[in-house]
Amino acid sequence: MEKYNKSVLFNYFNWFEIKETKCMKCNNDLYSFQTFSTFDLNLYDTARYKKLTSVKIENCLEFYNIPKIKKSFCYFCKGYKEVTATTQIYSSPNIFLFLLNLEDKNEDDDEYKNINFILEKKINIGNYIENKYGPSIYELNGIVLFNKKRKKYVTLSISPVDYKWYLYNDDKVEQFDYDDFMEYIYKNNIEYQPRTLLYKNVRN
Repeated sequence: MEKYNKSVLFNYFNWFEIKETKCMKCNNDLYSFQTFSTFDLNLYDTARYKKLTSVKIENCLEFYNIPKIKKSFCYFCKGYKEVTATTQIYSSPNIFLFLLNLEDKNEDDDEYKNINFILEKKINIGNYIENKYGPSIYELNGIVLFNKKRKKYVTLSISPVDYKWYLYNDDKVEQFDYDDFMEYIYKNNIEYQPRTLLYKNVRN
């Protein structure tokens, strides 16, 4: 496994994934580790699998942990076989960057039209982490939003100076009440869409 000494960014944002691949013929399994700096929230597949119309981060993590059957090369059988692949967060970062895929390509699909993403201020992901000694409770500290009307990105985040929410729009900075702004987003979701969520570890 890689060491936590590569850079400040690595130490803050990178998390480890552990993957178990188990051959359904010979029953042997292999384990592998991989590092990532972001986590893709698979909203639509999660909603379809769990038959949900409203999806939270916790639902996406649960779907991510579900064993999936696929074809893969088995080093013991020396050929491509059906395997059960199980992935899990092994160790969590100090800052979690979650990416939302809300592309227009799904707007014509009736299955996607009524799916809503529930944005929570605080999350507890302890049930989805293999290493129980890492961070598990996070608070929302920033959101990157895409303005579909103007085809540009803006950022809503907490200032580390006064801990108030500010909207950063190019060189324009405005203070906003978080709840008022989020209510505006939900009412005008055609104009604004959240694309990246920054959750910061809450230390006990």
